[in-house]
Amino acid sequence: MKKLMLTILVTWISGCSTNHPLQEMSKDGKSTAELMRQGVPESSGMASSRAVQGDLSRYNYNPYTRNVLNETNMLFPMLPNPSLVMYVYPHISASGVPVPGYATAFKFYETEQYALPGER
Repeated sequence: MKKLMLTILVTWISGCSTNHPLQEMSKDGKSTAELMRQGVPESSGMASSRAVQGDLSRYNYNPYTRNVLNETNMLFPMLPNPSLVMYVYPHISASGVPVPGYATAFKFYETEQYALPGER
């Protein structure tokens, strides 16, 4: 039991003594925090305008960004599944309880169907 407690204590102390990840140095001597503040260098494919390099948070790139949801929706669009709306008039149930009128909808197909790529 003492050996187990000693092993846990030594592991815990050694874990606390490691360097903070943002303080680690890169090959050229800059810390991770400095590299993060510096940002990504401009390449030939990027816009050369210095205004674009400033505050990028004001631009909304979400409609142009690929993600799983919009890729799936573009490749496999959902086929239309019309529904029949039926109105049930107010009535008295078999046990004598009044039931108010309500509307309900029935889908024509039991499951949703998806088109294969290129079918729509």
